Amino acid sequence: MSGKIDDLYREMGTHIKRARKENRLTQARLAEMVGLSRTSVTNIEQGRQKLLVHTLNDIALALAVDPGDLFPERLSSAAPPTNRDFPAGLSAPERHWIESLLSTPARRHHGHPAETHPGDGDPDP
Repeated sequence: MSGKIDDLYREMGTHIKRARKENRLTQARLAEMVGLSRTSVTNIEQGRQKLLVHTLNDIALALAVDPGDLFPERLSSAAPPTNRDFPAGLSAPERHWIESLLSTPARRHHGHPAETHPGDGDPDP
């Protein structure tokens, strides 16, 4: 691994470690919950071990967080690219809506009060 890839795994490991501690879990207990060794959890938290998507999902479920919350918000301080290849046939409002989604920073849920989502009527658990 090198450069930005190393940074990605280190930062993901930091997010996993923080969520694990917020849940008052030991590395051994998290490992048991997701079917890994404690050493693997240690290596993941240190950014030394790559994660398969299903393992990331299992960790997120065990930690009661959205898998996206374990990713870094942004690895680079550079502005997002402005030249995007959109599928043919999109209207200007559709392109604008997609651009607004892509330029909005990801929301983090750690420590935030429960939210309601349109259409569900119930706060998140």
